[in-house]
Amino acid sequence: MKFVRKTSYDIRNNYAKNLFIDRGILTKRQVEEGASWYFSPTKENLCNPYDLDHMEEALDLFFKHVNNNSRIRFYVDCDVDGFTSSAVLINYMQDVILPDHPDV
Repeated sequence: MKFVRKTSYDIRNNYAKNLFIDRGILTKRQVEEGASWYFSPTKENLCNPYDLDHMEEALDLFFKHVNNNSRIRFYVDCDVDGFTSSAVLINYMQDVILPDHPDV
C-alpha cells in the first residue's frame, strides 16, 4: 500500500500535538509548555460574545420575533458540529426561552 506522509513528525507519538505543530496551529514551544489552554480550555479562554460583530442587533431581532410569536426556521449545517450546535440552541429555546409557548 502506498501512502503520502503529510506531516514531518512521527505520527505514532502525540499525534494531535505533532499535527498541530506541523500545520502551524501551535508552535513547538507552546506544546512543550503544555498548551493547556488549547487541550484543556477553561471558562477564562472564552471570548465575550458581545465582542462579535452585530451580536446585539442579532439578539434584538431574535427577541423581536420571539415576542411577536413569529415562526423561526433553523437551517442546520449538515456536519457533526452543525447538528450539535443547532440541537443545543433549539433545546435551550424550548426549555428556557419559550417553555410556555404552545407551538414549541
